[in-house]
Amino acid sequence: MGPRRLLFHGILFKAKSSKELVGFLFNDFLMLAQTSRPLGPSFSTVHLFDTSTSFKMYRLPIFLNEVTVSKSGDDGDPFIFRITSDRIINLKAVSAVERDTWVREIDNASKQYKDKAKRKLERAHSVKNPNGRILVVVQEACHLKASDSNGKSDPYCEVSMGSQEHRTKVIPGTLNPRWNASMQFQIRDVDRDTLCFTVYDRDLYSPNDFLGRTEVRIKDVLQSGERRGPITKRLILHEVETGEIIVKLDLQLYES
Repeated sequence: MGPRRLLFHGILFKAKSSKELVGFLFNDFLMLAQTSRPLGPSFSTVHLFDTSTSFKMYRLPIFLNEVTVSKSGDDGDPFIFRITSDRIINLKAVSAVERDTWVREIDNASKQYKDKAKRKLERAHSVKNPNGRILVVVQEACHLKASDSNGKSDPYCEVSMGSQEHRTKVIPGTLNPRWNASMQFQIRDVDRDTLCFTVYDRDLYSPNDFLGRTEVRIKDVLQSGERRGPITKRLILHEVETGEIIVKLDLQLYES
């Protein structure tokens, strides 16, 4: 979706507890952080990065493809807005104008993020007419390389075939993630099309760490299919010392 950019930031408060937070809106997620010392509603965020204040993440970032935002809050307070993702968070801005700015910026960033993802998917399906499809379930991975200082990783898997690309969710703090992520790919050349599986450890503030890759050629799936229906494969990850993934593949060719 392009390089990460900071779009907007400012002081916020939890609506009920009045806990002070600082919100950072990027072009792909919203992060809420706590400060090492109280700033107060009159603090100018223009100088936020010029001070000795340090930040601690308040909760995991909220990705913009999973968020909705509205002005409706508790008791009709004009400073309050609501963020809905996996749960509802009511936040209070320092003014009504700032509340409206937060709602507008989050809504615009979310729409742009979703539109880019949609256009990318449409481009992937606009190349020539397919002669089949393959249904893929990325079930799990085992014995992945530890990438974080705690001896764990936050792994996800990217699956691509040509310009088509899908990815699983991130499973935090594990070397044996269970994704059970379903996806499908259009097949245009049985002899040349190849599924590529790449596993990464997600890092929020640095490039994601590589945890291995592997491939499956569509013609090999066709040749190994002794019966109709899905087959399950255990694939060793290459370019790393340890790790494998388990996938289910269902090849469906169209009648010519």
